[in-house]
Amino acid sequence: MILDKFKLYARKRTFSCPFCFTLLDAHKITIRETAPTVKTSGLSPQHYHLMRQKERELLFINIIKDVSSQDIWFCSIGSGFAGEELLIKDDVKKMTLIEPDNFAANFLRKKFGKDANIIESLYQSYHPKELYDVIYTSGLGSWMMSNPFLGVESDLMKFCQNYLKEDGIFISLIYGGLHEPGYFLDKKYYIENLIASIEKYNLHPLLYGLYGPHNAILVVGKKSSTNIENIKEFAKEIFVEHGRLNYKKVNTLINTYNFIIGSVWNILYMFKKIIIVVKETVQLIRINIKLIK
Repeated sequence: MILDKFKLYARKRTFSCPFCFTLLDAHKITIRETAPTVKTSGLSPQHYHLMRQKERELLFINIIKDVSSQDIWFCSIGSGFAGEELLIKDDVKKMTLIEPDNFAANFLRKKFGKDANIIESLYQSYHPKELYDVIYTSGLGSWMMSNPFLGVESDLMKFCQNYLKEDGIFISLIYGGLHEPGYFLDKKYYIENLIASIEKYNLHPLLYGLYGPHNAILVVGKKSSTNIENIKEFAKEIFVEHGRLNYKKVNTLINTYNFIIGSVWNILYMFKKIIIVVKETVQLIRINIKLIK
């Protein structure tokens, strides 16, 4: 019981980078079935769709309030089952949903019908002729599974640079993958790298903050003065506003304590991975011995 509590505490206060995967970890890798009726989380696509609507209703209502254009062109990248996007389908002139997964894309076609243009491909392969008022993504897999300290993935910033209107905004919800459980989402080092990756493409960080304990929202614009006053209500704790870093004062004693706990956890994690690699090496040697006999 005490050990379990220590593990939980340590995981919440450290980043143990899980880049080391071996053949012995194969059972941990899950792939969505071709036509599943229930997701591995136990939620049906329809249930997941409705859950996202409820969770992000305020955000999407406020997006419509803040966007100045009367004819809104909206693009969602990695839409999944697009619960939140359905909330505004009647408020936009054109909605584009980019989703490479065949099962999810078919779900979207049935759900949206003619109200959305479904693009079944990676967003890097899609080159629209139009520009968008809003480009949105939620927990984008390729970004969430890459090194979190590289900031926003470059392909995504290039897409925004090429296909956002001059007064348009890019909105991203950050969570999951290597960003789980979000220990570093409120850390200055992480935020500074995030800002640097945005400004590299002459874009402006309009808003960055937490909307949940392990979830962050990022808003980017081509203009630093773009209005996001209503969208800002979705964030519970704000660290960046119109390019200004408003970082909270740190408690040195607490940070030192968390650093010690985190360091111990990372050392234990490292040895765990070393043991896995050694076990796999022994297993591979045995297989090769059998192959040469």
